[in-house]
Amino acid sequence: MLQNFPLEFWIISQVVMDAALILVVFLVWRRFSKGPEVPKEAALMAVSRVLEPVLEESRKLAEAFDGQLTEKRAIINKINHDLDTRIISLNLLLKRAETLLGEQNPSRKGGKQVQSDHVVDLQQKVVALDAKGLPPKEIASRLQMPLGEVDMVISLKRKFEKMSGA
Repeated sequence: MLQNFPLEFWIISQVVMDAALILVVFLVWRRFSKGPEVPKEAALMAVSRVLEPVLEESRKLAEAFDGQLTEKRAIINKINHDLDTRIISLNLLLKRAETLLGEQNPSRKGGKQVQSDHVVDLQQKVVALDAKGLPPKEIASRLQMPLGEVDMVISLKRKFEKMSGA
C-alpha cells in the first residue's frame, strides 16, 4: 500500500517533518537560552533588600556627623564667648592699670596721656552716637574713623553691657 504513493509525496512529507522538527528545536533552544524568566517586581525587591542596609547605615552616619557638627559649633561658640570675656576683662584691667599709673605718677601725663584721653573720648562719642541709633557707617564718617574700629567699639560695649547685666 505504501508503494502506491509517488516518490515526490514522500520527499515533500520528509521536508515538512524536517521543517517542523527544526521549528520545535529552535523554539526549545530559544526558551532555554533566555533562562528562567524573573518578574521585574521580584528583581526590584531583591535589589531593594540589598540596598536597604546600605542606605540605613548611611543615614545613621549622616545623623552622627550632624550631631558631631552641632557639638563642634557649640564648643566654638563657647570658646569665642570665653575669649571675648577675657579680652573685655583684660581691657578693663589695662584701663585700671593706666588709671592707677596716672594717679601715682602725675609727671607721666605727657603726650601719651593726651593720646589716651583722645582715644577714650572717641570711644565715648562712638557709644553716644550708637545710642542715638546711627548706623556704624554714619558714625565712622562723622568721626573720621575706620568702620572696623567703630564696629569693634560698639561690639565690645554691647558685650561689656551683657556681662555687666548677667
